[in-house]
Amino acid sequence: NDIVHDIQILIMKHIAIVIAGFNIEFEYKITMNRIDNQMDKCLNTGKPNPAKSKTNATMLS
Repeated sequence: NDIVHDIQILIMKHIAIVIAGFNIEFEYKITMNRIDNQMDKCLNTGKPNPAKSKTNATMLS
């Protein structure tokens, strides 16, 4: 019974770590997009950088 309980705790910890990982990755993507947008504003180019949109598409897929 103790072993079963320990396994349940391990599984819950693992799930929590996986969820945290997804959240970190999501935050990272949002931050990178914000930085890209800021750089576009600084450069005053109305056109999006095609190379950049390609990397964003790759990251999101």
